Amino acid sequence: ERYQKILDGEWPQSPRRAYKGFGREQRPRWGEIQEIPFTWEGKPAVMTLIQDITEQKETEEALKASEERYRGIFDESVVAIYVFDTKKKFINANQAGTDLLGYSREELLSMSIGDVDTNPAAVLSAYAELLSGGRLINYEHSLRRKDGTIITVLNNSRPLTDANGKVVGMLSTLIDITERKRSQKTLEVSEQRNRLLVENANEGIMVVQDGIIKFPNPKALDILKHLGYTEQDIETQLFMEFIHPEDRQMVLGSHLRRLAGEEFDHIYQFRAVGKHGEIRWMELNAALLPWDGKPATLVFLN
Repeated sequence: ERYQKILDGEWPQSPRRAYKGFGREQRPRWGEIQEIPFTWEGKPAVMTLIQDITEQKETEEALKASEERYRGIFDESVVAIYVFDTKKKFINANQAGTDLLGYSREELLSMSIGDVDTNPAAVLSAYAELLSGGRLINYEHSLRRKDGTIITVLNNSRPLTDANGKVVGMLSTLIDITERKRSQKTLEVSEQRNRLLVENANEGIMVVQDGIIKFPNPKALDILKHLGYTEQDIETQLFMEFIHPEDRQMVLGSHLRRLAGEEFDHIYQFRAVGKHGEIRWMELNAALLPWDGKPATLVFLN
């Protein structure tokens, strides 16, 4: 029917068409047919030109399969993924990306990076690096969501290039680290507060590990210095050497009971002995704690 229409002068809308067949080994092969009407021995005829385009079709199908495979990764990823052009306009965003910023995909496609960056000027150099062919690795910056809240993100981006290697855009993956940063800040404040309490406490506080004083607060240093010991003595001598020989067994026994998890009164008195033999009565309260990944004793001394 197609040939007859060509013979009747009806030129098809697509003079070229692809078809799929099988070779001798039953391997699928693709061909492209072009039909040209002409006269043969005084009668209308059709010249058929056939070109093997199997390699081209296989490449196209491989690319299509790859796109479909990565489309699933793009759509289903729990990490926010964005595609930008060289003018830093949003070209695409996955579901996690729209959730992160609070905008619909349609809204984002009408916006640019500058619309969500809290400080566009601060990130200009980073994007310039991307557009010149560089990468962003764990780049930390802040974005403003649609509802106005500020979030901190970790940005990993790479340039997108065409077949000639020309940069045509950027692909960015963003991880929301707002809660991590908030927790980190809370921890830092807590540590600073605890450090101030320890450093300004009116009682001696020490960490004893492996028989050595690993950490003394200023008051603990002051107590031991009044007994004639230098800072070098405090750093190098065994804790038991600061205790009167007749009380060492009692202090060691309490320490062993504490390690065994026994319930007993952890506050007791002992005699400390100075560097030159001076004796002073001390009250000690202790508890176990980890220090640099190993068991240690927290000692409160008066």
